[in-house]
Amino acid sequence: MYRIFLLTLTMAFFTWGCNSNKNISNKENNKESTEKANSDAKPPKCNTYGTVVDHTGLDGCKFLIHLEDGRKLLPAEMMNKDFQFKDKQRIHFSYSEIEGGMSICMAENAMVKIYCIEEVKGEKEDKCVDTVDPLTVRWMSDLIKRKQIDIVYRYEYEGRPAYFFRILRCCDFQSPLYDCEGTRLCVSGGITGGNCDYFFKKLSKKKLIYGKEPNDK
Repeated sequence: MYRIFLLTLTMAFFTWGCNSNKNISNKENNKESTEKANSDAKPPKCNTYGTVVDHTGLDGCKFLIHLEDGRKLLPAEMMNKDFQFKDKQRIHFSYSEIEGGMSICMAENAMVKIYCIEEVKGEKEDKCVDTVDPLTVRWMSDLIKRKQIDIVYRYEYEGRPAYFFRILRCCDFQSPLYDCEGTRLCVSGGITGGNCDYFFKKLSKKKLIYGKEPNDK
């Protein structure tokens, strides 16, 4: 009877050991299959267009990616560690938002992980610019910094965009109105009052695209 008990116990232990090894082997095979599938998966294509803008002047900020719809992305993770950002750089890229991500910059709409990124070179920029983010357009960005522009409005002028760069400081500062090709049409304000009356009568569809709405609107 004792021998039968030992034989039964030995067979049960042997069966458990085989099943255990089989489970471990299956887990390892599943892990290898998953890793292989992940390694074989193609990275997302660079199908998003953006412009890199240097925000060093803001506390805790450096480069942000401005999208065409005006949203700003903070590149927190990069698959391509060797890519170098530059101010006013035009790029194609792919990304995913990092949920719950927070930074000390706080000027971004989202923190993102960049998968694919490439600089757009030799691209001809249209003379007529239609934008809701003037910081992504070189001549507008330069004008804002040079003239210390407070707010920018986008208008429609004869079927094309026009941009009014308003200076709120008193008293002899004149605010320029530009067409979409970067040609100054007139100036408004200052001691003389400017010469924009004719153009203002033809402007429509006013939209604030930079700065904060003043109290005297």
